[in-house]
Amino acid sequence: MDELRQRTPRAEDAKYLKRIRACPCIRCSFDRGCDAAHVRMGTPEKPNAGVGAKPDDMYTLPLCRSCHLTGAESQHHVGERKFWHDVGIDPIATCRALYKLRDNLDAMRARVWAAVDRSPWL
Repeated sequence: MDELRQRTPRAEDAKYLKRIRACPCIRCSFDRGCDAAHVRMGTPEKPNAGVGAKPDDMYTLPLCRSCHLTGAESQHHVGERKFWHDVGIDPIATCRALYKLRDNLDAMRARVWAAVDRSPWL
């Protein structure tokens, strides 16, 4: 009988999520509080966490509530792959870049502004 493999516990980082929420929306630049939107889609370098499972907190990006959940073109409405394609960024690479800056909120905000400046939405 095959042994069941235990999942690696999800890496949580409340301090990092608080900093993500203090960044502007990476899609529309709204800068009055954002959601920490988990990037759930998998890539070869970031496996999918599984159906219904959140990925590690390092895989989050700042999105305002409209861009994340409620808007007609929101991440949850159109689907992740289409959403990030339309935003014009590599969400996994951007997550990793922000996480490397996690101890410096000003640097995180500057990185998000750099991504916003390249966005075709503005």
